[in-house]
Amino acid sequence: MSGLPPTRIAASAPGRPSSRGAWAVPPRFAAEPGGASWWYDGPSLTLHVKTAHVDLAKGPYTLELKTLPVNDTALSGLKGAFAHSNLAKDNLDQSRSVPGFASWDGDDMSKAHVGALSRLASVGDALSHLGLTDLKAFGTLLSGYKATLADAIVEVAPLTGGRAAYARALLSSAMN
Repeated sequence: MSGLPPTRIAASAPGRPSSRGAWAVPPRFAAEPGGASWWYDGPSLTLHVKTAHVDLAKGPYTLELKTLPVNDTALSGLKGAFAHSNLAKDNLDQSRSVPGFASWDGDDMSKAHVGALSRLASVGDALSHLGLTDLKAFGTLLSGYKATLADAIVEVAPLTGGRAAYARALLSSAMN
């Protein structure tokens, strides 16, 4: 299911021990083997839910998912933008020319855009983690994505060569 991580997941089925017939579904790292669980995949902006075995012949199974309100405009195009930023970084990784990659030579790390491409390329993975642990930080990272993209474009702009031109093209078309 594309969207945001859940604020609550509950399931109910006949024969499950519970005071009201519903139980909370734990996230992946807290689930028992073979039991119900869920995880969030940040790069694809997808919630995955796995249910325990349920015999539907005994009655209906209900799965209730609650998330924060979804802002379609904010989520629109992010899967492609994540892919573009990862391709741009991978392209520059091949020649070990990612800005901010090795700053031991006295680069000024106080500049906001230093390492921006590396940060940008890791946003999807960070969303996977934050979707399980911290929804407030998840929202902050998601809402700051376009600013981080702008910083990465500034960071890559002065680079020269074919790899740099390809990275600039990927980043400039990331949200199109």
